[in-house]
Amino acid sequence: MCLEALQIDVNDVLTAPSLANQYFEREIYNKIPDYYKYSGVVRAFIQKAIYGGRCMTRLNKRYIVHEELADFDAVSLYPSAMARLYCVKGKPEVLKAEELNTEYLLSHTALESEQPTSNKPISSYVVEIRIKSVGKHLNFPCIVYKDTKTNTNRNDDSEEAKAAQTKQEQANPASS
Repeated sequence: MCLEALQIDVNDVLTAPSLANQYFEREIYNKIPDYYKYSGVVRAFIQKAIYGGRCMTRLNKRYIVHEELADFDAVSLYPSAMARLYCVKGKPEVLKAEELNTEYLLSHTALESEQPTSNKPISSYVVEIRIKSVGKHLNFPCIVYKDTKTNTNRNDDSEEAKAAQTKQEQANPASS
């Protein structure tokens, strides 16, 4: 069926995503000018900005529950994001030191609905940032800290915030 419909032999691919990738490369990416396949240092840097779903409880603690629960699980978020977003065209460029500030980036980046112009030449960018303080502690933290071993959901990256979160966790131990 795949051989006839897609001209791809399923015996030559290991997974459904790799089959989809082969199809998209052949039918979409290779046919559109200015689409590039990234590798090496550029791909490794962009990959650091990618963060998948998470599975956690309040305060990321273990709870023993004896009542019936309703599981609200969001699925198929990747396809929905792909439908809403766009693929970036063009070769990546390294930003100059004087361009690495919020004011410059916001004033020179085209809106999602716009094409880049001479006044707003940037269509997208990937930058590495360090959040110093948020000032609000959430039961389900929104900030993701990535290190070489894991992704950690945090409320804040400051030592004060970590101490406050530890104190909050000690005051609200997991029920057993």
